[in-house]
Amino acid sequence: MNQPTFVASIDAKSIYAILKEAEVGAVVPYKVMSEAIGRNVRNGARGAMETARKMAQRELGFVFGVIPKEGLRRLTEVEKVGSGAQFITKIRRAAQRGIDRQRTVKNPEALPPEIKVRSFVYESVLGMVASSMQEKKINKIEAKVQQTQASLPLAKTLEAFKD
Repeated sequence: MNQPTFVASIDAKSIYAILKEAEVGAVVPYKVMSEAIGRNVRNGARGAMETARKMAQRELGFVFGVIPKEGLRRLTEVEKVGSGAQFITKIRRAAQRGIDRQRTVKNPEALPPEIKVRSFVYESVLGMVASSMQEKKINKIEAKVQQTQASLPLAKTLEAFKD
């Protein structure tokens, strides 16, 4: 079976070369990246910049945050850890929006049985995700991680919710 192959554009590679040289805490201005490729990375070439950011993260472990209207800033190790909270907030909100959308079904009883079940499955899973990302639940996991000083396997994470 043929695996899809992705080849970064020359623009993405050029921006990646600039990001690769950034020191921790340094800001790479949008202007510098735009000049390097001859296009504005804030609108027309945003995709190339995002590809370069992903390449830097995947290949070098460099993570860049956004400084609005200025550029990309290479995050410190502490800032990388802190960025996890942003993802938790984003996922919790997305799960709640999904629940809200599932609940717009006016008459679930009128749906074909397999569709009705699927609707309830989605609402249940989204509810579990939203619930597990509440501060109270995160604190329970944190207490367990304090004991182990390591990431918890899934079974242990689920067990922490019961306590």
